[in-house]
Amino acid sequence: MPALQLLAALAVLSQPPAPPAQPSPAPPLSPAAPTPGKPVPVPDKPAPVQPAPGPTPAPPAKPAAPVAPTPAPPVGPPQPVPPPAPVVTKPAPVTPPAAPPSTPVAPSPTPAKPAAPPEKKPPAAAPSPAASLAVTIQPSTIVPGQPVLFHWKTGLAGLWISGGRFGRGQVLGSGEWATDRPKKTTVYRVTWGAAQAPRHGPHGAHTAAGAAHSQTLTAEVLAGKYPEVATYFGKSGWTIDYPKGWLPFPEDLPDPAHNALIYLQTEADSPDRVAVSLAPATAATSADLMHQVMVDAPTHYDVIKDVEQKRTWQGSNEATYLTFQGLDRSNPEIPIKSVVLNWIEDKVAIVVSARTRLSRFDEDVPMLRSLVRSFQLRSHLDPRIVPHPAEPAKPPAAHPAKVRRKS
Repeated sequence: MPALQLLAALAVLSQPPAPPAQPSPAPPLSPAAPTPGKPVPVPDKPAPVQPAPGPTPAPPAKPAAPVAPTPAPPVGPPQPVPPPAPVVTKPAPVTPPAAPPSTPVAPSPTPAKPAAPPEKKPPAAAPSPAASLAVTIQPSTIVPGQPVLFHWKTGLAGLWISGGRFGRGQVLGSGEWATDRPKKTTVYRVTWGAAQAPRHGPHGAHTAAGAAHSQTLTAEVLAGKYPEVATYFGKSGWTIDYPKGWLPFPEDLPDPAHNALIYLQTEADSPDRVAVSLAPATAATSADLMHQVMVDAPTHYDVIKDVEQKRTWQGSNEATYLTFQGLDRSNPEIPIKSVVLNWIEDKVAIVVSARTRLSRFDEDVPMLRSLVRSFQLRSHLDPRIVPHPAEPAKPPAAHPAKVRRKS
């Protein structure tokens, strides 16, 4: 027994050291045990209770070290870095505002658009002055005594013309043409569609009761001294005026019914001459035809220069008028200047030219223009018909080479 007691005492002695280890874990367990019904709130509170004890203050000191976000300044620099980046992106969109300057740049193309009208003009050619006229006169500018041809549309009833050789007025027949040879600038008046025949009124003027239409035509006669002109009659019915006394020099061409080339001049290769060329049309426009003419010009002329070209009209046909200076290879010592008029009519390419010495061009050019303008592809003149009572037309002299001399 005493031994057992000793053992118990030893056990008791051994327990006191154990209790010091128990108090630290025990206090939390002991309070949880007496309150079995409130275990849930108790565990929640111990967590804050642990920071409350003395050991917890030490952990807050450690967060204070992170609180020393003095290292945060490095985080701060990144923050300034992003702001500049967005600022850079904003200037990039600011560059689009440069679009307003682009809008003023847009006006620059808009002025370029006015250049479009010239492009539209060639395809859409202006109507011929003769297209809107019921009666036309050709040529309208002549040398004294040069014949003019009046042509009118079919279906005009009661056509009445006055002026020139028609005097105070004459009624024209059922034909579609008439001629005159004015020696000074003359104004003609034409009326048609009258309900009654025209009659003379006061001051010598004529009136037409119920006249529905009237038109005025002018034949401008050049002032100055010019040679008398005659009319040449081509085999296929065309005509052209030329200075009286000149001789025809025709070229032999295949298919003369559709091709013709003739020079009217005082002698072969004369510096002064009128030329006519007819051929089936292969060009689409008169400008294309003129291009073909100028491509062929170097075969006859050297030193071609001072070329001027413009668009015009010959009757109701669009035409091209051109002047140039050159040296004819047959007379290289005499500078020549020429006028060329060409157009396409009834699928026929027509090229009419007239030339003179360069020293006389300014003086002769009015007559040269009137001669090339006098060409008629389907002329109503006939060498057997008297176009004017006082001046009957005569056929031209034969080619010098074909004139037979009497022995």
